[in-house]
Amino acid sequence: MGSWHSDRGDVKGLAADFVVSFGERKTVKSTPQTRYSLIAKLRDSQDAAAWSEFAGIYQPLIFRMVTARGLQHADAIDVTQEVLTRVAAAVAQFDPAHESVTFRGWLYRITRNLTVDFLRRRSRDRMRTGE
Repeated sequence: MGSWHSDRGDVKGLAADFVVSFGERKTVKSTPQTRYSLIAKLRDSQDAAAWSEFAGIYQPLIFRMVTARGLQHADAIDVTQEVLTRVAAAVAQFDPAHESVTFRGWLYRITRNLTVDFLRRRSRDRMRTGE
């Protein structure tokens, strides 16, 4: 697995640098327990250790959710990268005190929405090219 070091110094750079190195297939046997102390650390976009730990836990889960929707490996890596980038950009707005929203549910919605967006774009592109 890669690490959350980025020469670009920004959150998107961190997400991109990490996921680009995600080439290995990894199976997740169980769903990780959400640690809100880790989620709180993610608000600091420069906390490389927190982002590395987060990616190590959630990247395989996100990848599994994306591939369950039928995406091929390379496409799933791209969508996983986009999910991590969106999480990085929006994690400061996530409020664990809000009773009706769990982190896992929030992450699932982001993953589902970006996967559906990808599938729609792919479908439109195929219709345009006649595939």
